[in-house]
Amino acid sequence: NDCIRRINRGDKGALNEIFFLYQTMVSRGLIYEGQFVSQPDFKNNVTTGLRLGEVAWVSDFIARYKEKLNPEYSENAFTYSMAWVHFARKEYDKALRMLLRVEFNDVYYHLDSKSLLMKVYFELDEYEAFLSLTDAFKVYLKRNRFISESQRTTYSNFIKLIYKLIRVKLGKETMGLPIHQEILSTKPAADLAWLEQKSIELLTKHRIKLPEDFS
Repeated sequence: NDCIRRINRGDKGALNEIFFLYQTMVSRGLIYEGQFVSQPDFKNNVTTGLRLGEVAWVSDFIARYKEKLNPEYSENAFTYSMAWVHFARKEYDKALRMLLRVEFNDVYYHLDSKSLLMKVYFELDEYEAFLSLTDAFKVYLKRNRFISESQRTTYSNFIKLIYKLIRVKLGKETMGLPIHQEILSTKPAADLAWLEQKSIELLTKHRIKLPEDFS
């Protein structure tokens, strides 16, 4: 929990730390709840590993542990996980097809699936679908009583920032250092590293250089 809070505040070292902890849990057999692999731990190994670019490790993990999940949830967990793998490989159409098959059996799948779907629409330039999902996501965050205030803030900030970036892609907003600065300073937010990467790509596209002391 401490690592997750630090990650959402932009502490990049915490991502490596939590991945090491997840790998340790796997190697020591600590990801089991009774006879089955814990669904949250399965999901966290996948998403954390892929955010660090460990695609091969994650693909092997999915193959080895899919059948050790509770059969009631295994297909959903596999579908969600493969959506992340396809996204990491920049196979956005495949990621989209997988995501549209995910059943939201808990709040964590719902939040992460929706944020990943927003990223897929962003990459595919599916603007109308993006805007429709944004509205639905905001309503979900507002009305779902099982979402903590910390989660609500984290994902609301993600929506706000990715919306600014897609407006730049649409040509409805001018890219500049203030947007990049806002991304760096808005915490907590989901997927801060990805948002920062997309912001830098847009700065580069618009030929805007970051000052050496910019932070």
